[in-house]
Amino acid sequence: MQLLLPLVIVLSSVLAYLLSNILKKSISAPILALAETAKVISGQQDYSVRAVKMGKDELGSLTDAFNQMLGQIEQQTSG
Repeated sequence: MQLLLPLVIVLSSVLAYLLSNILKKSISAPILALAETAKVISGQQDYSVRAVKMGKDELGSLTDAFNQMLGQIEQQTSG
């Protein structure tokens, strides 16, 4: 019985670590990629660059909106 509590704590910690890595990849990666795309566009003033959509969730919708905005800016600056 005395060994059960430390075992539960260790297993919970491992599970929390694994879950945090999964969430980091699914949430942080698309945001970081979008930020990097914005940085490249800002630095080079190249509005033909598009962000890669990584999912069909809210972050994917944000990427679509970002790309549409870039398309409008590209049209305005070239026309």
